[in-house]
Amino acid sequence: MDAAVVIGAAVLGVLVSPYLLRLVVRVPAMATVGYVSDEDPTIRPATRERAVRVLTPGAFAVMAWRWEATTVVVPFLFLAAVLVVVSLIDLEHYRIPDRIVFPALGISAGLIAFVSIFEGFDTVFLRNAVIGSVAYFTLLLVPHLIYPKGMGFGDVKLALLMGLHLGWIYADPFRSVALIMWALVLGSLLGVLAGIGFAIIRGRRAEFPFGPALALGCLLAITFSDALVG
Repeated sequence: MDAAVVIGAAVLGVLVSPYLLRLVVRVPAMATVGYVSDEDPTIRPATRERAVRVLTPGAFAVMAWRWEATTVVVPFLFLAAVLVVVSLIDLEHYRIPDRIVFPALGISAGLIAFVSIFEGFDTVFLRNAVIGSVAYFTLLLVPHLIYPKGMGFGDVKLALLMGLHLGWIYADPFRSVALIMWALVLGSLLGVLAGIGFAIIRGRRAEFPFGPALALGCLLAITFSDALVG
């Protein structure tokens, strides 16, 4: 592990966190439906700000620890930033905005393609990225179609982004799909725990956002990918 790289990534996270905070606040305001104003927020503004300023450098440091001093870390830093933003928005507004997910998907595809070419990776990595994106999307689409209230379509669309990065890690498509399954299992377990917590705090029938659990499951799967499927 290169400590300088990890520290540098954490510092970068501190520097970009104000810009991510703007997204967390402003993107939901662009949509009038389901928007909760700061006068009656689900998450207090101070809590929201602290969360962004702590989670971003923490996630960046973990990604740098996982990938060390290689350009491969760049797409994963971007993914971590996006997941922090959508998780906080989902916690506050119970929605994952297309305004973030689809542009992030395009930027991620470009970053992954550029790094793959720069590093001289075999084209199978790009193929597996596409397979991973489609596979994770399909895995979440099925429960959404069966029970839409339990799995929102925003979570399904977010799976396109997460699966793209998860699938890119390995040349073997079976390992890529296995890692996606691990991300889903971890996210589901975290979601169950979150659901129990929401039920205790807010009442028996309280709804809870599933996106943050899926996001954390994805980052955990990336961080410990070799231990899980290696």
